[in-house]
Amino acid sequence: MVLLTFYNIVDKPEAYDIVGKYHWDEWQDLYKDWGFDGPESIANKWKKMVDCDLPVLFVAYSNDQFVGTVAIVMDDMPGKNTGYTPWLSVLFVIPEFRKQGIATQLIELCKNYCNSLGYTECYLWAEKPQWEAVYSKLGWKTVQKVNYSCYNNVPIMHICL
Repeated sequence: MVLLTFYNIVDKPEAYDIVGKYHWDEWQDLYKDWGFDGPESIANKWKKMVDCDLPVLFVAYSNDQFVGTVAIVMDDMPGKNTGYTPWLSVLFVIPEFRKQGIATQLIELCKNYCNSLGYTECYLWAEKPQWEAVYSKLGWKTVQKVNYSCYNNVPIMHICL
């Protein structure tokens, strides 16, 4: 297992630009639907979200190398009015570090953080069909499927903390 160090991005400001780049590359169509116009606008969004418990963006590093992200947000489907909160969001591991358990560690970090804030459950949505099976193996349960943004039949998943 890769040894990781996790930071709240406000404590690792040099990560804002790299996060903006990777998130834009991974979810460009979704970010465009949300009104973002590139990596800089994503970085700026996270720079504005300080001094609060949620949202929070965690960045993971192995030694001094950025390897991934995960966030907890109040609503990860703006405009959908699901009534669910909080949400695990922007789970991302750079390609050369995938399949090494990093995503699982990031998920556990978020679950523990939510629990520390007094939440007893957490939600996510899986934009790729194969991810539903992956999250299911980690204990997440599908509560409904919806059409959202540029995605169809998206599973909203839930886990008790």
